Amino acid sequence: MNLNSELQDKLDAPVKSFEVAFRSYVSSSIIITYTTEDALKNEIVKRNDSLKDSKAIFSGKFTSEVKSILGGKEWKSF
Repeated sequence: MNLNSELQDKLDAPVKSFEVAFRSYVSSSIIITYTTEDALKNEIVKRNDSLKDSKAIFSGKFTSEVKSILGGKEWKSF
């Protein structure tokens, strides 16, 4: 489906509004499920290891993001 620029502008606002709410929901769910920084980091590593050998779409992108997330940097807060 192709949208002209006017229709794209009309679609942009509700999508962006939903994105903020969705990100808030996801972050709340993560904090409730993984109560410590180490628990979350271990889950990220576990999921990355399970994706390495798969042919899943974007598995390479996920792996590179994991390197940037866990690449020795300290998290300022959790």
